[in-house]
Amino acid sequence: MTDVTVMLTPTQVADRLGVSKHFVYRLIHNGEVGHHEFGRSYGIPEPEVDAYLERTFVPAKNADVVSIDKHRHRQAA
Repeated sequence: MTDVTVMLTPTQVADRLGVSKHFVYRLIHNGEVGHHEFGRSYGIPEPEVDAYLERTFVPAKNADVVSIDKHRHRQAA
């Protein structure tokens, strides 16, 4: 059995990352995300998106981060 790599369009990547399609095209043109070119279209392998997220991850400075939900005030009914 062969491994199949899921290919994403720039629009799909933008939706997954919550950014604009223009931002994804900048990542492609700046060489920050590997891609395939199909004529005038781009295909971005899903592992490339995962690798980009890993490279750009900034860990929290405080390991004792408390959930915001614990600090919400309850309103009286």
